[in-house]
Amino acid sequence: MKTSKSFEYHDYDITTVILNTRELAFAKHIADRRNDKAEGVRSARIATNRTDFSIHQQGAEAEIAVFKQLNWPVDISVNKHGGDDGIDGYCGNHSVQVKSSRHCPPSMIFNYAGDFRADVAIACLVKPKGHVDIYGYITRQRFMSMFIVKDYGYGTRLVVEPKHLKAFSKLNKGVDESARVTFISENP
Repeated sequence: MKTSKSFEYHDYDITTVILNTRELAFAKHIADRRNDKAEGVRSARIATNRTDFSIHQQGAEAEIAVFKQLNWPVDISVNKHGGDDGIDGYCGNHSVQVKSSRHCPPSMIFNYAGDFRADVAIACLVKPKGHVDIYGYITRQRFMSMFIVKDYGYGTRLVVEPKHLKAFSKLNKGVDESARVTFISENP
């Protein structure tokens, strides 16, 4: 087996969620609504080999998986541009932003600092047939204190590698037992 020097092994504490047919249909419905609202708005997507609808569907699947695990409702509101203004839902009193990717492992990536609008962001790997791996979460405070700037060939982005994310299972525990400690006074 060949190994790459650029690959660093990390033992991730992944939470895997399998969406059922009803949840997958719901994701398609959300993607349809976002896609319809976005009609006439210039797309900011970078993936030229994918449609806006497929990107909306990927995001909706990740959001449904996360909020299914948190046992909180999915926010299906859509703004006039077809998005959700960065806040995908809430866990208790804390806003949550779900970031989805098809690249394994998923880094936490924002175009600029103002894109991180929630109290916490959660990174998900969306795979075929409704399989979603939740890699972990990071608070806005922690992200801002440790991001690095990377250029993937389409402009610079703010990035935190997945090895720096907190386990999703700790987010559940933190919200249930001591949300104030988990979200407000977390140290990098």
